[in-house]
This record gives sequence, structure tokens and C-alpha cells, in this order.
Amino acid sequence: MFELQYIGHAGWLIKNNNLKVLCDPWFSPDGAFLSSWFPFPNNNHLFASDLLFDLDFIYISHAHEDHFDKWTLKHADRKTPILIPRFKDKTLLTELKKMNFDNIKEMCRADSHHIKGIDIKIIEDEGFFDNDSCIMLDDGQDRVLNLNDCHIDFQDLKNLVGDIDLLLLQSSSAIWWPCAYDYDSKTMKKNCKTKKNNILKRTLQYSKVLNAKNVIPNAGPPIFIDDKNEYWNHNRRQHNPFVMMDDSVEYLNKNDIQSHLVIPGSTVNLSKSLISLEVNHKQVSQIYDNYDHYLTSYKSYIKNRISTPSATHKETLQLIPKFAAQIKTLKKISKFYVDKIKFPILFDFKDLGKWVVDFSKEECFFKYIDESYNYSFVFEPDKVCLLFRDDSVDFEKYFLSLNFSCHREQDEYNEYLFALLKNFDTKRFMLSEQIYAQETNALDETYELVCKNGNKLDIKRYCPHKMVDLKKNGFINEDNELVCPLHAWRFSLQTGECVNHSGQNNIFKK
Repeated sequence: MFELQYIGHAGWLIKNNNLKVLCDPWFSPDGAFLSSWFPFPNNNHLFASDLLFDLDFIYISHAHEDHFDKWTLKHADRKTPILIPRFKDKTLLTELKKMNFDNIKEMCRADSHHIKGIDIKIIEDEGFFDNDSCIMLDDGQDRVLNLNDCHIDFQDLKNLVGDIDLLLLQSSSAIWWPCAYDYDSKTMKKNCKTKKNNILKRTLQYSKVLNAKNVIPNAGPPIFIDDKNEYWNHNRRQHNPFVMMDDSVEYLNKNDIQSHLVIPGSTVNLSKSLISLEVNHKQVSQIYDNYDHYLTSYKSYIKNRISTPSATHKETLQLIPKFAAQIKTLKKISKFYVDKIKFPILFDFKDLGKWVVDFSKEECFFKYIDESYNYSFVFEPDKVCLLFRDDSVDFEKYFLSLNFSCHREQDEYNEYLFALLKNFDTKRFMLSEQIYAQETNALDETYELVCKNGNKLDIKRYCPHKMVDLKKNGFINEDNELVCPLHAWRFSLQTGECVNHSGQNNIFKK
């Protein structure tokens, strides 16, 4: 029998007989992503010394700070086994070694691990833009899949894990679009609603594909501590893409999925697909029925504990030279991304000036005068400086904080620009391009799609966005469009173009 305790956000303590496993614990008083994110609801009361001791292993799904929390792990015995996915990107492994953990085991989907009668499988999902993983525990009677943030291809996951008795998965958002963009109010609400609906549909699709007998949404939403992001703590019942977990549970139950609401401290028992929960319903009411009151009290508690990092004067003076030098380095070594960023980008560093990056020019970084541009960013210099303290410079850490603003002249997403900024240090940039090169070979594979009118089309098998297998998972909607269900990208069967994300690759065979 599995016994699970929810410890907040994506964190779980999982037991089965003598097995004791901790997944993605996050308790840092300084939150994550430059001290902008904090778990919701509050889980601080669950942090205790015995939580991190006598463990068979700690599982860390990926390197995001709301999953890989160094503050929490510093309280663990360094001899505790750590299980992580075997990524090509070794950032997570390297950081754990720096913390002097000496029993780290990397696993991929081809590996199996057997501990105290439990089969353990870690499934990595790595692309040129990002990486994540999930873990399955099987005691021969029940299968628990902790999917957390992992957005692996539906059918691939089904082939790897089969039917699931208890599915734990993200049903909220961890993204900066459309929140940080300068849309007017009407467009912003429309885009947010679209994002929210896509998240819920993705949650439902995973539940259906895996034939999950029980589903528990978790891994979000966060609470934002910065006053300028207070808007995103509210309106979560309407258009806000940071979905509340009780809304996710209600949505799944309405769609015939057996879903359950938990809060930090709730316990779950699973035996022969039957589930029983211990949930403090009074606390549930205090959190969800009196959300604004709870939020005000919780934010006050956070602000009394937090120690927000700040940049030094020297770091601020060095920011533009460092940024410029790395932009020029990446232009020099890039084989793919730079050629796919065919427009000028304005970077407004406020007191440090406005600068343009234009990879079509020999001198690709220069002071802004009056040039036109397609993309623009307004950055907080003191926040960006903090990124350069890390060996692996990753602007996603800053983007997720929502402490920036963005404008797109044609409102067309360019994934390669964000891949460059996410993998901003030289080593990870080169690796990202290598993975991209491997993926694009698969992009040439096609299959024959039979349309509703009987016509046959040669279609690229993999969605150009996240490599979802369209042959296995795509479907034709009422508008005669081929739909990728992972993020609801729609492709015209007349032109092959993506109709809701302009500028993306055509799915017709050339």
C-alpha cells in the first residue's frame, strides 16, 4: 500500500512498507526565481528535520528552483541517495555535486531500479528548449506516476507506463506569456483565458490517455510576492492562467475523471486502486473560500522572512559589457539559432540604456538611437545582474519571475530567441543547438493523413513546437484543422500553416 503526504507545490513524501522517498521538496524562505515565487498554499509548517532523514532516496525532477531547492537540500545528509534524470544538460548533476552529495544516480527511461520491493522508473524528457522528467513507482499492485511539470508526448508516456492508479500532475501555469506582454486589457484577458483552457485540456488529456483511476493536481500555482505582480495573484477564477487547484479538480470531475483536492499536510492512501484521503476541510475552506484574506496574511508572513538578494555596484557596471560580449560570442558559434532570429531586438536596461541586438549586422550589439525592431524587452538591471552569478546563465529564471515586460511588433513568437536567452552560457548554448540538430532530422519524417473528405495528405509527423507525434495524437477539428493536443496548436489542412501561431513551420511535406 502506498502512503503519500503532500508537502506543498510539487513536493511529496511517498512511503510503501519500508520505502521512504522524497520528491521535489521546496521550503526555502526566499522562494524561487529571484525571490518572486512562493508555494501556495503555505507549506512551511511541514518542514522538520526528520523529513529529510532515513530516506531511501530524494528525487529531483529538474533544475528549476521550485523543484531543485538548494536551501532545503542543505538540511539533508550528503550520503542520502539522489535520483535524477539522465539529461544531456548536466546542470542539475553539477550543482548537486557542488553541494557534496556523493551518491547521485542518473536514470533514463531505459533504466529500471528496484528498491525494497518497489520498481522505480524515471522518464526524462529533454529537448533543445527545456528538460523535465517524471517518476513512476510500482509495487506490483498499484502504479503511482508523479508527472509534476513534465509535458512529455502523450502516447510516448502511455507506452512507457501503461495505465496509472494515481496520477500526480501540474495543472497550472509556469510561463510568462501572456502575463509579461504589453497587450491591451481585452487582448490580455482573451490570451489568458486561452492559456488557462489549454492547461486544463492538457491535464484532462493526460488523465484520459493514462486511464488514470485517481488524479491529484498539484505543482502550482505560485504566489507572487512583488507588488507589481499582485494582479497575477487574483482573478484566478476567471481568466488568470495560474489555475487554482480546486478549479482543476472541479474541471476534471466534470469530465468524468476521479480527481481529489489536497493541501499541504494532506495524506493519501492507495491500495488496489482504491484511495482514501485525510484532508483538513476547515483549512481548505480558509484557503479557498476566503482566498483574499488568506493571501493577505500569507504575503505578510513571507515578507517578514524573506531576504531578497541585490546586485552590487560593481555587478551593475559590468552587466552591459558582459551581456554584449556573450551576445557576440553566441553569434560567432551559432549554427542554427542566430539564423532563425531575423529581426532586431531592443533590450531596454533602464538606467543602463537601450541597446539593440541585430544578428544580420557584423557588429550585432549597439546603442539604440531610432532603429525599428520586432521584439523589445524592458529589464530590471539589478535583477538581471543576479543571473550572471551562476555558472549556467539562464534568463528563464528571470522571465518566470515576471519582473520584465515584452513587446512583439507582429505578435509572433520566436522560440529560437528564447532558446538563446535560456541557454545563454556558451556550453549550454552549444548543447541546445546539438539537441536541436538531432530533433530536426525527425522533423523531416512524414505520414499519410486521411482527411474527413477522404483526401490524403503527406503531413510532417512531429509538431514543430514540442515534437508531439501528430500521427498518434493529432486530430482534425470541426474547422478542418489538424490539432496538436499538447498546447492546442492548429494547422490548416489547406495551407499547412499554423493558424494560431503565425510564423511557425509548415506541416506539409516540401
